[in-house]
Amino acid sequence: MEISIWDIIEIENVLITVVLVLILKVVADKWKAHKKKNTIVVEKEWKDYVLPHGPLVELSKGKLWSVTGKFTPDRNMIIYKTNDDKLIIHSAIVLDEKTQKQVELLGTPHVVIIPNRFHCRDAKAYKNRYPEIKVLCPLDSFTMISKKVDFVLDGSVERALATYVSSEEFAYIVPVGAKGELSYEVALGNGNKGLIVCDLMFNLPSSEACDWLGWIIGSILGSLTDGKQPRVSRLFRFLALTDKAQFKQWVSEQAKKSYKVVCVAHGKHITEQCQQKLSNVVKTL
Repeated sequence: MEISIWDIIEIENVLITVVLVLILKVVADKWKAHKKKNTIVVEKEWKDYVLPHGPLVELSKGKLWSVTGKFTPDRNMIIYKTNDDKLIIHSAIVLDEKTQKQVELLGTPHVVIIPNRFHCRDAKAYKNRYPEIKVLCPLDSFTMISKKVDFVLDGSVERALATYVSSEEFAYIVPVGAKGELSYEVALGNGNKGLIVCDLMFNLPSSEACDWLGWIIGSILGSLTDGKQPRVSRLFRFLALTDKAQFKQWVSEQAKKSYKVVCVAHGKHITEQCQQKLSNVVKTL
């Protein structure tokens, strides 16, 4: 069997990713142990969760908004408004009071979706502030996320979402060939639709990688872009991709749909030429 130069590069990419993930895990475990040993546990208030973030930005008139939190790397919260003025919040971020009040003026916070195990940080703050809110996550990640959050989840997206919002407005899609997270198709009015994805697709410009650490991590993990064309990162391919051929087919099928906006968790949302840019994502695999 012949091995091409591209096979060697792919193997090297996987090895680099594995080493980095192991190093980050060791560092994180040591930090958590140190913090637990030297910290008195006190219930955090809303303001204790607040980190720097951008303004509330409207992506689709009266239906879809986004706020970018200054994490490493930057992370986007997506807010969808249903026809009965309820808010579905994807990848929740705690905002300063002024911006949070702007969110509350849009409608009633109704559901928070934790998209995967890496986006759990602020979910509890929302549950504390809005006791009636329902916090859901993908079934594939339910056990792991349940261990990470300090409260009882209200169910999985697959089993419970349709109870709280019509699938005609906000429906989950299973990314075939991947695991750990879901995507969501949302109605924007006048027959238009949008797509919400999490870590399966990055569009994070290298110039906006938050800080030097974000730039280094993003470069190694292959998650940085030019801000115009999204891509699938090395980290996602290593942690979540189960069948490359099936996943490429799934992305190709999404590219055939006339989405008006594609929301990503990291980087710039796609608001033009969505079909072409989704088609190009396949090439990054």
